[in-house]
Order: sequence, then C-alpha cells, then structure tokens
Amino acid sequence: MTEPRDTLARKIAWYALIGAILVIPLTMPTLAWFGLGPSLMADAASLPKLLALRVFTLVALAAYVYDMLTHGGPLRRTPVDWLVLAFVAWVGVTTLTSIHLPTALVGKYYRDEGFLTIVNYALVYFLTVQLAHSAERVRGIALAIFASSIPVSLYGTLQYLGLDPIGWVVDFALRAFSTFGNPNVLGGYLMFTIPVALALALTEQNRRLRAVFWAGFYLNTFTLVFTFTRGAWIGGVVAVALLLLIAARHSARLGRGDVAPGIGAAIAAVLIVLYQRLPGTTAQLSLIDFGAARLTQADTGGVGARLLLWQASWSAFLDRPVLGWGPDTLRYVFPAHKSAEYVRITDNIGDSPHSYPLQLLVGSGVAGFVLFYAVMAWVAVRSAPLVFGRSGDPRRVVFGSLWAACAGYLASLVFGLSLPGVSFLLWIAIGVLISPTATVHTLRSPAWGKVGAVAAVGLAALGIGLQAPLAAADHSYMRSQFVDVGSEGPRYARDAVRLNPLGHAYREHLGVAYINEALRQVDLAERAFARGEEPSRFLEDAGRNLDAGEEALREAIAWAPTFYANYQYLATLHNLRGDLTGSASEYEAAIRVAEEAREIDRFAMATRVEHAYALRALGRIDEAVALLEESRTIVPGHERAALLLAGILEESGDRDGALRVLREANAAQPGQPGLEDAVRILETGGSLLGE
Repeated sequence: MTEPRDTLARKIAWYALIGAILVIPLTMPTLAWFGLGPSLMADAASLPKLLALRVFTLVALAAYVYDMLTHGGPLRRTPVDWLVLAFVAWVGVTTLTSIHLPTALVGKYYRDEGFLTIVNYALVYFLTVQLAHSAERVRGIALAIFASSIPVSLYGTLQYLGLDPIGWVVDFALRAFSTFGNPNVLGGYLMFTIPVALALALTEQNRRLRAVFWAGFYLNTFTLVFTFTRGAWIGGVVAVALLLLIAARHSARLGRGDVAPGIGAAIAAVLIVLYQRLPGTTAQLSLIDFGAARLTQADTGGVGARLLLWQASWSAFLDRPVLGWGPDTLRYVFPAHKSAEYVRITDNIGDSPHSYPLQLLVGSGVAGFVLFYAVMAWVAVRSAPLVFGRSGDPRRVVFGSLWAACAGYLASLVFGLSLPGVSFLLWIAIGVLISPTATVHTLRSPAWGKVGAVAAVGLAALGIGLQAPLAAADHSYMRSQFVDVGSEGPRYARDAVRLNPLGHAYREHLGVAYINEALRQVDLAERAFARGEEPSRFLEDAGRNLDAGEEALREAIAWAPTFYANYQYLATLHNLRGDLTGSASEYEAAIRVAEEAREIDRFAMATRVEHAYALRALGRIDEAVALLEESRTIVPGHERAALLLAGILEESGDRDGALRVLREANAAQPGQPGLEDAVRILETGGSLLGE
C-alpha cells in the first residue's frame, strides 16, 4: 500500500474514522448509567447512533477535503467506486419515485435507513479507501472494533443474567440486546467483532495481549449465543469457519495455551444456555426454552410470523419490481399485502421484512438489489487473492477477518435487520478490503483550494449543527409521552414536529397527544362532578384539544395518505367527541373515517372496533354485531372486539351469548386481564355495562 504524507488534517480524518468505530456502538443517550435518570431520547438505540455516525463522517470528510484542496495528494480509486456510485444513484431515483418521499429520504423511525443513510455509507466507504492505506491502519481498525466490543458484550451478558442496570421498556425475555436495543441488531454487530477478536488472538505474539484477545473472543461469542438470534448464529458460524480457513492459509496456529481455555469456555457456554442454573441471577431463557417456543411452532409466532412477513413483503415487491416503493417504506404498503393469518399471529406493523435482500427488493427494486450485491461480490473477488493466497504474514489474517466478518454479516442479514449503527461497519470493512487494489492518482490543490476548503469546513459544521435539532426533537417526543407532563404533552409533541418535520412518528403522535390530553380533561371533569363542582371548564378544554387533535390528524393523513393508523386515531377522536356531545354526526364521521382506513387495511382490528362502536352508538346494532363477528373470525382472541360485542349482547339481554363470546376469546388467547375480568363479572352476576 502507498502511504501518503500524514498531515494534521489527514490525522483528524483518520481518528474520526477510528472514533466512529469506537464510539457509535456505545452511543446510548441515557443518564441511568450514572443513576441520574432515564434516557434522553425516545429512540435510545438507533437514532443516536445514526446522529453520531453523521457527525464522525462529516468531521472526517471535512478534514480530508480540506487537506486535498489545500495541499493536494493521492486519490485512491478502484472500479468498485463506480458501482457504489451507481447503487447510491439508483437508491436516489427510487427515493424520488417512492410512495412517501420524506420516509424514503430519512428512513423509518427506529430503522433510519433512508437515502441519506445510504449516502453516508458511501462516504464512509470512500474515506476508508483513502485512509486505510497500510497494514498498521488495518490493524488499528481491527483493534478499535475489538475495544468497542468489550463493553457492548459485557452489558449484553449482564442483560441475559437479569442484571441490567438500565430499566428498558422493551421486553426480550432476557435475551441480550446491549446498547443496540434489539437482539437481532446486536447479533449483527457481533458478526464483526467475533472474527476480528479471533484473528487478533491467533496473530498476537505477546502472551498477555493474546490472552486478552482470547478472552474478548469468548465474551463476544457467549454474547452472540445469549442473543438467541438464529440468523446471527448462522452468520457467526460462517464468519468463524472462514476465519479459521484464512488463518490456516497464512500459517497462523493455535498455541498450547489457547486450547484448554477454549474448551472450558465452550463447556461453560453449553451448560449456561441449555440448563440455566445461575445462582444469584434472574436469568430465565435457555436454549431448550427458545427451541420449544420459537423453532418448533411455525404457526403461532416466531417462524410462522416471519414467513408470513416475508410472504407479504414479496407480494409488495411483485407489485412494483422495477422501482420499488422507496427505501424503508414497507410500512406504507404492507397492510395491502398482509394476510389474515399474519394478523391472527401478531398485530405488529410490518415496517421491515427482517430480511435485507427483501428490504432491498421492496425498497429499491431489482436494480437496487443487484447493485448492492454486485458491490459486495466485486469486493470479495478483488480482495480474495490477498485474503486466501498462501503466505507466512500474520497481518493478512487480521485483514482477512474483515472478509470473514462481511460474509458473516451478509449471511445474518438474510434473516435480520440492517441499521446504521451496525451496517456502517460493513462499508468500512469493504473499504479496507478494496483499498490495497486501488490505483493512486496524485492531485494538485486547485487555485481556489483555500476558499473551497473553508467552504467545505463550513458546510460540515452546518451539517453537524443540524443534528442537534434532531436529537432535541426526539427528546421532545419522549417527553410528550410522559404521564407527569399533563397539559404540556401536546406542546412537547408540537415541538418534536417543529424541530424535525420529516419525522413521521412525531407527526403521527401529535394528534394522539391531543386525544390523551382531552381524555385527561374528561377525567378531571368527572372528578370535579363527583365532588359537586362545575366540570364545564374541563370539558371545554377537552373540546379544544379534540379540535386541535382533529386538525393534527388530518394534516398527518394528508402528509401520509396510505398510513392507516392515523385514520384509526381520527375515528377514535370522533367517537370520543360523539360521547361528549351526543352528536350523531360525530359517529357518522367516525364511520366514514373507519371505512377509509379499511380500504387501506382490511384487517385493521382497532379500526374495526371503532367502526362497530360508532354503529352501536347510532343504534345500528345488527351491523355492529355483524362487523364484530366477522372480526372475530380474523382474530378470535381480540380483546377489544370481544368486550364490545359482549357489551352489545348483554345490552340486548343475551347474557349467555356475551359470556360465550368472552370465554371463546379468552380460550383463543389466554392471559388477557380485560377478558378474564369480564368473564368473572358475568359469572358472578355482575354487569359489563357498569350498572
């Protein structure tokens, strides 16, 4: 590799790249580590990592461009660059033609892989090709990956043992998810750390450091097991097998002191995950439990839901195979393609196929899929002679570990999620792998170089500054959902939309925030009435909030006409206003909105319940019963549908029918407190009508 002159600007660019590798996996905006409070953002896992990635990328890019414009220097080029550019350009085209431009541009909330992120990946790749120009720098990247993995894996192991110091809202049955907020995403991250740690262990000559690398390898491997993520397990096997083959090709050998700890660690891992007998912890999930719950029940969740998700995603792709629907926009087309079986198993919105090949097909069509995998294949082929050619150079094993890591990660993505907080490592890795094959072109600084350099730094500073409002928007979004904010909830929700008008989650929540505040005011009115006080001022506030909520929801519908949930919230609002005012026109409006929603999602259960509620309020009992009975054939255990139908039947004098509906729903989906309580009320002679 040709090493360029190491100026201060190039050093800054290089250390920004290393900083990204070190810091991004650990980025999590919470004060709970220090006992000072909860998360500072609603999305504590994906969005903070994306914002950190943008900051590090902009710093590195500005420093590199500044150096090239003021001093000139080598520009490293490979034919793969054109393919990467073609991939980015095509994703740009599919963004412009997408079903929802804002989401295609920035990505879906909690996923964040829109067009801007794809551009960020390409920039990371370009910078890596320019900066990873020596074996020492390749090792520096490997060491950064290893160093960052230790706290990530330690935290994931603590979670599995039930010793998590942070109270996450999510529940993954004590599966490890660490700082990534999701076991599948953590599993993808470990595809990079495991082969890198193994390569460092196999090639390190210092005995103490070698022991450290082996310990890190075991820790990362245990954490992978603790994620209970099947796709990552497959990817891990692929990555380790390839790394061992690469190590053998370059004469790396296990030492005498390497074998015994490995055998002991393997036995310990097997005992832990199989039998789960850990005194002093609350760990619950074992491999046997996981296998019984997920691997053998193809019709009740896990495998079954995933297959139906893929089926619906494939159907969406077939509807628009050339341009796709736009990156990260599955949520807007999924309802039209999901089956009744999917709804029966889960009520999750299909916002990702949980398969990256399908995600590419749905988002950017056949061309996007082909271009992405062509980039990966070309890098693999061009770097293969260095990776697999025989040598006695141990540095090639570390280099080859990134080849194995890419293969393992791509294998895991067949069954997993791609998020910026992990996938940026893929683009760094392919940049490292292709860099030795690059041709070097020496460029001179142009006459306008200093002016351009200042402009580049200024633009980068502006870009970095723009990340602050995005973080503030998510903080406001989080605050708007706190119970203790009271009447301030809608204000926080409005701030979120103002600070980040492209955030679909913020727009969707604004109307809900007004509804929640209206409900709070109604509760205050009821309490005032019970005390003998005048409740009118509370009811007036509730009315004003409903008016503002309706305006917000109609704006959200105009902004994203194909997202059904906004229609559902609006139908709920009309029903609530109808209950407060007794106006039949409000129930009629709820029916119209519900019918619009059902045109988008014919299986939307919550919307069906709102529709039936409005029909009941208008005295159209037979229609309401028919709609609810039809809904029960789709989801026999749906709690709200069963409770509403039981209430209607009891109201008409059919208590036996009401009890039958509740028992059938409870049998179809046991463990729903509302249903169990309703059955108990009727069985003991009580009434669901509150009389």
